[in-house]
Amino acid sequence: MECYVHLADVEFSSYEISLKNQSREAFWHILEGWPTFRDSFRESSWFKRDWTLQELIALVKVVFYDSHWNEIGPLEQVYMDVAEVTRIGEDWLVGRSHGASVAVRMSRASRRQTKLEEDMAYCLLGLFDVNMPPLYGEGAKKAFYRHQIEIMKISDDESLFTWISDQGGSGLLAAQPSYFAYSGVVITETYLGSASRPPYSIKNKGLEISVPKKHLQLVSQDNRTIWSVLRYSTASTKNAQMHGKALYIELYLMEQRSVVRATCAMLKETDTLPDKSEYRT
Repeated sequence: MECYVHLADVEFSSYEISLKNQSREAFWHILEGWPTFRDSFRESSWFKRDWTLQELIALVKVVFYDSHWNEIGPLEQVYMDVAEVTRIGEDWLVGRSHGASVAVRMSRASRRQTKLEEDMAYCLLGLFDVNMPPLYGEGAKKAFYRHQIEIMKISDDESLFTWISDQGGSGLLAAQPSYFAYSGVVITETYLGSASRPPYSIKNKGLEISVPKKHLQLVSQDNRTIWSVLRYSTASTKNAQMHGKALYIELYLMEQRSVVRATCAMLKETDTLPDKSEYRT
């Protein structure tokens, strides 16, 4: 399937059109007279809109045109600039790689803008292959919460919890996609035998997750703050993964075996956790 992208806020000058017609090379690689048009292309509002994200990464062929339908070029020619603007990896744009973690897919939408606040959640349904009815008027936070619940019904990828926010929060689910702005490098690998964990689910009192003792570590003197290693989220970068790092979230123990997230301001990495015998419970 092909997509023809009309950039209404981008326009070739007559000189640029002349350069393109005379050149035997792809216009994108012409140096003379190029910077102005290149900046205009990168600043197009199309790269910031909500629903256009699916058009960019879900189709086999994408071709860009300026406001007068002069061809700019296919995505294969302009992918480096598109990748820098959208924060989508070059291999995903050109190679059409598959298997991105939930966090990576969320990060792609973290800087998108919508006219209707609920669309920030609804425009992501196709990216995660989930379905839910739109309820305009429910608000962005409720819509995004429902979206995350639908993801959990078909996936056990705990990178869903690798969001950060300086606005606080106590649950494991993010309030909005922008919280995943710095989660675009989370690697998904099974860690410390975590593939054996039972599935988690939403109950009437919240999210229920069973975590083996060997994946937990008490880190405070009051025995209430714990580290929980995330399944399928070994590290935030390949370099950290190579050095035995693991991603974890910090939780605070409440009454009746419930927990809240202790800090939301950063993703944390730790060295490979000690053996089960060294844990306190």
